[in-house]
Amino acid sequence: MQRHTKLPQDIRRFRKDIIAKRIVTAFGWLVLLTFILLVTHILYNAFPLFKSPKLVFEASHIVSDKTRILELKQASEGLISLSYYKQIIDGDPRCGIELDELKSRQKSSIFNKQYSCDTQLSIIEGDSESAYASISAKGTVELTRLDHSGNRVQSVLFGSFDLPLVAKQHINILKDKQESPLNWRSKIYKDTLYLWVISSNQTLLRITKQLGSFEDADVYKQESVLFYHPLASLSQQLYLYDGRIELTNSAETVVQSIETNTTTTISVLPSERGLLLTKNTGFEVWGTRNTDGHFRFLKLHEHETDSYGQILSARLAREHAVIFALTDEAQLLMINNASFEIIARQALDTQATGMYVQGNDVYLSTPNKLFHYSAKDLQGAVTWKSLFEPLHYIGYETPSHVWQTSMSSADAQIKFGVIPLIVGSIKASLLALLVAVPLALGAAIYTAYFATNKIRAWIKPSIEMIEAIPAVIIGFIAAVWLAPFAERSLIAIFLLLTLSPFILFGIIALHGVIRNRYVHLVSSVYYVPLFCVVLGMIALIVYSGAYWVQEMFLHSPENAFTRFASNVTLTKTAIVVALALGIAITPTIYSLIDDALFEVPDGVKQAAFALGATELQTLGRVVLLVAMPSIISAVMLGFGRAFGETMIVLMVTGNTPIADWDLLSGLRSLTSNLAIELQEANVGSAHYHVLFLTAAILFAFTFTINSFAAMLKSRLQTRANHDF
Repeated sequence: MQRHTKLPQDIRRFRKDIIAKRIVTAFGWLVLLTFILLVTHILYNAFPLFKSPKLVFEASHIVSDKTRILELKQASEGLISLSYYKQIIDGDPRCGIELDELKSRQKSSIFNKQYSCDTQLSIIEGDSESAYASISAKGTVELTRLDHSGNRVQSVLFGSFDLPLVAKQHINILKDKQESPLNWRSKIYKDTLYLWVISSNQTLLRITKQLGSFEDADVYKQESVLFYHPLASLSQQLYLYDGRIELTNSAETVVQSIETNTTTTISVLPSERGLLLTKNTGFEVWGTRNTDGHFRFLKLHEHETDSYGQILSARLAREHAVIFALTDEAQLLMINNASFEIIARQALDTQATGMYVQGNDVYLSTPNKLFHYSAKDLQGAVTWKSLFEPLHYIGYETPSHVWQTSMSSADAQIKFGVIPLIVGSIKASLLALLVAVPLALGAAIYTAYFATNKIRAWIKPSIEMIEAIPAVIIGFIAAVWLAPFAERSLIAIFLLLTLSPFILFGIIALHGVIRNRYVHLVSSVYYVPLFCVVLGMIALIVYSGAYWVQEMFLHSPENAFTRFASNVTLTKTAIVVALALGIAITPTIYSLIDDALFEVPDGVKQAAFALGATELQTLGRVVLLVAMPSIISAVMLGFGRAFGETMIVLMVTGNTPIADWDLLSGLRSLTSNLAIELQEANVGSAHYHVLFLTAAILFAFTFTINSFAAMLKSRLQTRANHDF
């Protein structure tokens, strides 16, 4: 037999098939590669949270031993230091204030102003610009701010006043005891200047002056004071005596007294609402809470250790939720700002006397040197405890799960508790399923089992068309119409739900009466739609009556029921989210269940009918059982769709991250939180990486749910095939 050769057109056809196969394969691998890159990007940005923070030495700057650094600030091209200096030139002392730019281990002066060596200087704490207070030997206080807006730095005087006689006398007494220069401290809060100093004999002199007022400054003097700090935002004063801490109000009335040991030192946190009390056995964290109109301190955390010494000062790097604490044993501690765990501990070569923090840069000063350290991997200060465990935050009475990253104050405590976001996503998804599953399952049973092919061809595409509606449109309708409607009809809806079982029982009884009647046999094809129409009309009548009852109650004399109804709001609650989100995911679940029920072989149904089973018996014991794997898969897919929904949850809820299951409270989901905060988070900050961690949690959750659904569907299908 002669062998036929391939025709040229066949060769071209085979080549086209091979090329098409390779193109399709390449695009398939490209999709898989894109998926892997997305997951890798999420995990890559979440990974810095698992690194350990550390300090890296960068440089040192030589500072004269006659110079006292008042303030350090980071500039665009280097570091700017504001210092008080005292020099001897030709036998004459010269003192003043100097603004220096530190760059590449070199110092260049950009501003200098001389003062009498009897003048005392103090940096004004909390001022956004470089500002300081000067106290002359004659008792004149001048407030100066350095203006950097022009080509050169200029000093701007924005306040001055004379000290009262009692303050001048006390300052002269201190100078006669050779206690100059005094370590004055000052701050301004709401146009009020606080100026205070504690001498070596533990005498406090506090001066308070209302700026812009012609009234004299208030002077307060107190003996045996070890530490003082005005809590101006709370209108209170904090004192440390030998063995006790006292908190007083503006009238110097003691609001709270805390017993301590004689070795206690205090470091006030930058927000002024928290304290670090260092003892010989460790440190304690105390935070304020409002009790009966007065702020009092409550112990929140206790850390037992005695290996690092007393805490001298504490500074906050808010972007990374880290507190840097300098101790008197040449150690620098990194403490989580929420859980107050010691994340890292750095031993220093020399004992520093001052600490300044600017972003990721830490500057430690000694009498003649300034050391620059760079903090690496500060995102690792966010611990598992601060993410997933309830913490006792400052201002809270009990430990709580809190997500709060937007603050009114730059020194406020940042909170990264992700449990409220996870609870919000799960609550919204489960409630949406409670709405969607009955609707989708009921509609699918009718179109796939009871309806004719002609009716199914109309209804199925119409329901699936809802899936094409953008989620933002559904969210808009829910926010504009559904939420106000639910709030206006609160009592009516509750009454309708209460009467629904009785309505159903009545319809079932009516169905039993007309089951074998002629009207049922004639209208068997349209019986289910007619049944739904009748049910809807009855529900509408009952709702109208319930609404009338609601109006009657609300306009009646006040009682317990009307008080409850008036205090309940549905505008931004989980109930409205469930309705809107349930409607959005219903077409997805319906389409899959309908296909699963419709594809049940007719032979299986006919076999059940032949054995004497009714339509409902065949549906419940045969059709649903055969299609159960696909039904479960459809419900799981709907759950994943609801879990990943963003716009509806974002528009309908109040976006309040609350970790409870109350149906009348708001929520915030993982997806809506990413949409709200990711664009505002600074790249590289702890907030930025925590958001990527929540994205990884979202991916892991949906991947687990879908994988579980696939395995469950496979197992149920195997069992069903074995049974049949």
